[in-house]
Amino acid sequence: MSGNSDCEMGKGRCFLATLKKDCLFFAIILSFVFLHGCATSNEHIETKKSQEAVKLVVLPFNNISGRRDAGKIVADVFVVELFRDKRFDVVEPGNVNQIMFQEWIDRLGEIDIERLNMIGRRMGVSALVTGTVNEFNDGRTGSPPVVALNARMIEVGTGKIIWSANKSRRGDDYIKIFSLGRVRSVITLTQKVVKEMIATMKKKMPLEKPSGEDDAYEKK
Repeated sequence: MSGNSDCEMGKGRCFLATLKKDCLFFAIILSFVFLHGCATSNEHIETKKSQEAVKLVVLPFNNISGRRDAGKIVADVFVVELFRDKRFDVVEPGNVNQIMFQEWIDRLGEIDIERLNMIGRRMGVSALVTGTVNEFNDGRTGSPPVVALNARMIEVGTGKIIWSANKSRRGDDYIKIFSLGRVRSVITLTQKVVKEMIATMKKKMPLEKPSGEDDAYEKK
């Protein structure tokens, strides 16, 4: 029994350490996006959600870019940008990590449909957003940063993919004239790529109401 107790204590310490790291990482991303938005735009961020807002959760992205933490960075940027959109009601990332920990789900690889549906039902959401980071280069060698992603939105219950997008961008893709507009930060480039992907989401989201939720999720 002592061995089992030590295992559980070790597991708990590991989870707490991971959760603290995740919260700090998300706070850094959120602060960067907020400050960047304040510096470049006077746009008002409306956080009040409509009654028809789609409740969803963003899962960690599969990372095959070779850059450590790229999957988490991209997922955090998706959370921030979806939160800014009145069409979506996004679940707090810490709650996602807790359920994945409880269910022993590996956050570093692809998650099968059965487990995706289980996560969605546990969290009472209509859809999940996940994807893969194919390339995440910060351009430190003098070349422009590069970000290549694919993402998809999956309907909870049916496992149906109701939206997907692929996007690859370089920092110099935004040059207008005489190097003006060049993106030099991989985080800023990620924000731009994610915004472009979210913009392709159709306004009509054919989602069923999750069990126990109110009429805000009635299928139209």
